[in-house]
Amino acid sequence: MIITEILARNARLYGDEEALVEREPAKNLRRAITWKEFDDLANKVANALMAKGVKKGDKVIHLMMNCLEWLPAYFGILKTGAWAVPINFRLRPTTSATARTSQKPGPSFSGGFHRTGRQNQEGPQGHEGFHVLRP
Repeated sequence: MIITEILARNARLYGDEEALVEREPAKNLRRAITWKEFDDLANKVANALMAKGVKKGDKVIHLMMNCLEWLPAYFGILKTGAWAVPINFRLRPTTSATARTSQKPGPSFSGGFHRTGRQNQEGPQGHEGFHVLRP
């Protein structure tokens, strides 16, 4: 079974159960999404990427800070049939630029769709901080 099919199956079987939890103990914050929300977010990312021309076999750079939306974005890339090329957001700009050029990827995906307002750029389908760049 393909990993994206496992996500869709879990959304069907366990839709309202928690799938992912993000905690910030210092701020006493806890955010969670259900399996259905996880799959829906991944589908929205996939649809937005395909609307930008991403297709099966493309390499898509995945550059996001650690957050609840990281996995739905990653799965969204996979749902397009593209290859996800995750890059650590903590790399220095020169190092991440080298990683981006050495992979010879097509489009890149950065940011996210944070509901917490950490980013203020508007992207496809109303998601904040969503960017798809072609080489």
